[in-house]
Amino acid sequence: MPERELPRLPTHLLVQEQDSVLNQVNDRLSQCAYDFIAKYQFPIPLTHDARPVERPQDREWAEWVYLLKRLATKRRIPARVLYDGQIKQFVTVLENSLEMRHSAAKNGGRPLKDDRNILQQISAGIQVAKILKDAQAMDYLDRLY
Repeated sequence: MPERELPRLPTHLLVQEQDSVLNQVNDRLSQCAYDFIAKYQFPIPLTHDARPVERPQDREWAEWVYLLKRLATKRRIPARVLYDGQIKQFVTVLENSLEMRHSAAKNGGRPLKDDRNILQQISAGIQVAKILKDAQAMDYLDRLY
């Protein structure tokens, strides 16, 4: 059977609007991670090329994900501090929350994403906030959704 072209899925947001929404998700999740790490006083390793963390914006969401995954896999995060003790699901939820941006996004050459993909990113962010027991972040992301 010959391959046929896949149908286009609906998009209603412009690229700039998509970027704005995804930036809001990433910023709120960075705040969520920062608050969680500060609350439980988990160590943030210093790297030679990064400045010390004094506020959530000092690291990108991907860097917070890396740190949280590392803490979880090295069993530094006790299951009791996560919602419903979901330590095993935590790493998967973190990975799902990462936005796979094409490198062209900075150049404005990134293709438009399906609206469902944007909703999926927000939903993954809500799951991260839930596991980290951050009701304010959940509410913010839910309103964004």
